[in-house]
Amino acid sequence: MDGYICADEKGDRLDPRNWRPISLLNVDYKIASRCIAGRLLKVIHSIVNKDQTCGVPGRYIGENVAFLRDVVDFATSSGSPVAILSFDQEKAFDRVDWGFVLATLEALGFGPSFVSWVELFYREVRSAVNVNGHLTSFFRLSRGVRQGCPRSPLLYVLVAEMFAVNLRSNPRIQGISFPEVGSVSPIVQYADDTSLVLSSDDSMKAAFEAFALLENASGSKLHLAKSKGLWLGGWSGRSDPPVMLDWSSSRLKVLGIFTGPGNLEEVNWRPRIDAVDHVLKSWRSRSLSFRGKALVFNALPLFRVWYVASLIHMPAWMCKELSFLAFSFFWSGKRELVSRSAVTQSPVFGGFSVVDVRFKVYALLGQWVKRFVSSPSSWPGAVDVIARVKTRLRFHLKIFFRRFTSTRRRCFFHRQWGARGTVASVVNYTLVFTI
Repeated sequence: MDGYICADEKGDRLDPRNWRPISLLNVDYKIASRCIAGRLLKVIHSIVNKDQTCGVPGRYIGENVAFLRDVVDFATSSGSPVAILSFDQEKAFDRVDWGFVLATLEALGFGPSFVSWVELFYREVRSAVNVNGHLTSFFRLSRGVRQGCPRSPLLYVLVAEMFAVNLRSNPRIQGISFPEVGSVSPIVQYADDTSLVLSSDDSMKAAFEAFALLENASGSKLHLAKSKGLWLGGWSGRSDPPVMLDWSSSRLKVLGIFTGPGNLEEVNWRPRIDAVDHVLKSWRSRSLSFRGKALVFNALPLFRVWYVASLIHMPAWMCKELSFLAFSFFWSGKRELVSRSAVTQSPVFGGFSVVDVRFKVYALLGQWVKRFVSSPSSWPGAVDVIARVKTRLRFHLKIFFRRFTSTRRRCFFHRQWGARGTVASVVNYTLVFTI
């Protein structure tokens, strides 16, 4: 038996579909589930394709956004007709059929002992809902992987891989082809967030047929109202879509980031700066020490910024506003008594370790150097083409930087590292990656 609480999602709170059920599980269940998840983690990288970045050790959600971002740059500069389809599933985790999960495990070669343990977790399940501290009567469940269970994301990734395998093996589905690199996989996934990069009308129709097959087999359901499409390159401005989606030629939001051919600084960064300001306002009336203020600023509002800063260019105005908010909060709106560089120093050197936004961004960008030379996913191939950096240069970091600082191609890496020389002038190569 387990209980559920419902977390409010975006949208109308009176619509039950906008509430997410979170499982409250007992301790012995969690221990057993964690053990099974630990076993699965040891082998999942060899089962799930590199296009899926959720739950697999060593993979990063940002690589999906990086690939789509660079596809946008490539299609815009080359004029190639490309469409990006972003599929949203309705209650993805809650609709998965248990029979399909067990069949997936058997098809992937998991042994009978492992499969029987997973089946045990779902046999004779009864649940109740906690509403404002009061439990409803218990009822039986017949589908869904529990949100709140350590095993559930991994099981769902295996279910999603079945859809991806079907897409990759379908000869009608054509992805994008880069010069000197060739065709790349048409799909990138993060759990149930699926994006397709397609180059023909028939590919789009075949993708919808593949999803219909998944719906019949697993109980999944495509949420058409939230699924989007983006026309790029030669298809920009197209008005005759072969499939019914909400199409745009300007921008598409994937995994929290707007991507598209235009200038999207305002839509990506303004909500973040507003969120940081809102959090700091709620703390300004409290009596905090300087050390407490530094801790609050570093820990609470900035997590909303770093994910975006690692994926898209942070404009100068954003960096300036963040620094202003940081030191205005630190000094309670009064005159700054010591230099900002002193405040950002470690307490060992007389500072308070307030994050230096500019250098934090440099550090986030530096991580992409290691990902570029070591990642098995598709986005390094896009960078090779857009920035005209040959694959062999991945193993020569100094040549890598020199080539990026000289290129004039429109590319994320050129804007971040070449135009301002940020990482090349700040990061010590041996600290970023040891060849």
